[in-house]
Amino acid sequence: MDAFRETLDDCALRDLGYCGNKFTWQRGKSMRTFVRERLDRVVATDAWCELFPTVQVTNFPIYASDHLALIIKECGSEEGQRGGRKQFCFEPFWLSEAWCGEVVKEAWPELEGENVEERIHGCSVKLTSWASRTFGDIKRRLREKEDDLMRWQKREPSTDMLNRCRSIVKEVDGLRMQVETYWYTRAKRLELRDGDKNKTYFHHKAKQRRKKNRIERLEGPDGRVCTEERKFATLLKHILASFLARTVPWESMRLLGVWNQS
Repeated sequence: MDAFRETLDDCALRDLGYCGNKFTWQRGKSMRTFVRERLDRVVATDAWCELFPTVQVTNFPIYASDHLALIIKECGSEEGQRGGRKQFCFEPFWLSEAWCGEVVKEAWPELEGENVEERIHGCSVKLTSWASRTFGDIKRRLREKEDDLMRWQKREPSTDMLNRCRSIVKEVDGLRMQVETYWYTRAKRLELRDGDKNKTYFHHKAKQRRKKNRIERLEGPDGRVCTEERKFATLLKHILASFLARTVPWESMRLLGVWNQS
């Protein structure tokens, strides 16, 4: 340990501290064998800290391992000042349900006459409500249980503390199993629909995705097909302008003004 401290001093490294769980390692299932320590930590030089002054180290609860997981993130000042609407986050796995698109199709016309921002917000509200009913609120319950586990792990060791931690771990296991079972079922359905689990199949799917993500030709409003990549940007602008002019003309004028300025 003395050699480790000397190395930190020689390299001009300092501990960045932490928030969350104090102890990063523990073992033992009874009071006789239970031991825990803070072994894992994040260190950096003063020069690095000047580059990232708002960095925060977060320790997660100890789960499924002797060591906990930790994350280093840069927390901007806007996080504490953010107000108004809660930020909407679209989850990619929603697309696994065909009803995801139907929700958008139903929500968009309901706000006809509103600007694009309001219509998008309306769709986000509908999608959030639909996802909560369809997939359940497992993520929220899982987060609450993990927070509960961390609170108990911060307490002084006792038989009650160890028993309670084991009980919460079992609940976390159950929630994670629900998520895993759902996605396993979804994967089996896709497997039966699309093919088996061999490398050729997955390589083919990856190549198809890469090919699908590449634009090789575009058809303009006049029906002409363009295959020259250097003209794609101009043609896309005209296509989007034509679409916006039919739906929300005032918003399209504002967007086109932004494009012209850029």
